[in-house]
Amino acid sequence: MRPEKARKEKPKHNRPRVYFEEWGDPMINGIGCVSELTGIAGGEDIFPEKAAEPASREGK
Repeated sequence: MRPEKARKEKPKHNRPRVYFEEWGDPMINGIGCVSELTGIAGGEDIFPEKAAEPASREGK
């Protein structure tokens, strides 16, 4: 399925809330491409503001 079609077909309610942690020490999360893919797949990134930050590392 093309991403454009998936975006249009995803349900607007009962979307799973997703947390993605790439690495635990140092904590790395909120990667922009993962947040975007989560949305395309129909999920909701629980920390969307982290995806907009230039560095997703804890303490930066």
